[in-house]
Amino acid sequence: RVDDDSKRTTHMDKAKVASAARQAFVADDYDKALAALSKLKAAVESEDDVKWVEANMADVAAAAKEGATSPRAATSIFPRIAGVKWRVDVAISTSHLERVMRPSIVMELTLDDGAVRTVEVGVGKKPAKSVVAPRR
Repeated sequence: RVDDDSKRTTHMDKAKVASAARQAFVADDYDKALAALSKLKAAVESEDDVKWVEANMADVAAAAKEGATSPRAATSIFPRIAGVKWRVDVAISTSHLERVMRPSIVMELTLDDGAVRTVEVGVGKKPAKSVVAPRR
């Protein structure tokens, strides 16, 4: 139980850092945005997350060279959630066990850049499956 709470705090901290990077970027404070992204890069664990942060760092650096951004540009670099669909699935039995009764939550997040991310979370587990669909 303690591990779940500490993981939740870590995820919240990462979300706050990403939000700070977006706000700094929109305010044309590129150094602050890059510093927040560097902090986020040090905190993420998966290779896909590291690649995402590195791509955003490159985009922020490019915007800093150009010297002009807009909220629309920030959206393409730091997308926000535009829609959420969710459901609760319950595995009643498996081929190995007769009664399992194991719930899981499936969420489909649509981002404002058109990407769709699906996350499945089993009770008492970290995210079991995460898939990013290509941009539309």
